[in-house]
Amino acid sequence: MNQERQLLSRAQEEKNQLQYVIAKLDEQQKKKASLLMKIGLINQLKAQQDIAVRIMDELSQRLPECVWLNEVNFDSTSIQVRGNAISNNLIADYLRNLEGSPYFDNVDLKDSTLQTQGNDQFLSFALSATVVNPRVQAAAPPPPPAQKPMPLRRPQ
Repeated sequence: MNQERQLLSRAQEEKNQLQYVIAKLDEQQKKKASLLMKIGLINQLKAQQDIAVRIMDELSQRLPECVWLNEVNFDSTSIQVRGNAISNNLIADYLRNLEGSPYFDNVDLKDSTLQTQGNDQFLSFALSATVVNPRVQAAAPPPPPAQKPMPLRRPQ
């Protein structure tokens, strides 16, 4: 009987030691998850760091001759542009050029109005677009695969 009590006592001591280890492991896993989340956020912010410069470069490079910009408003998801052109065809060319950019989606002409200044006539236009950062989309991890249920095994 004493032997059984000693074995039980040792088993309870091992159990207590293992519970401490399990609690410590859970704590470390929570810390790891928190750090991984922070690293992911830092990487995402780093990838978006130069997007404003890229957007201004894209707006400038895709600008046809005789089209000029007066105002650009940008936030993380959209852009609004106001400018002038000497014809509707040039505005359409600019829209088409922006649609070909990997940084813009849903390019939409909001307004085009004929303006007169002295003897000169030009079109004042406003457009909007959705901003896309190709590197952020490419860096996004793929969704996890669906887990298949384990087949039940029948005892033999």
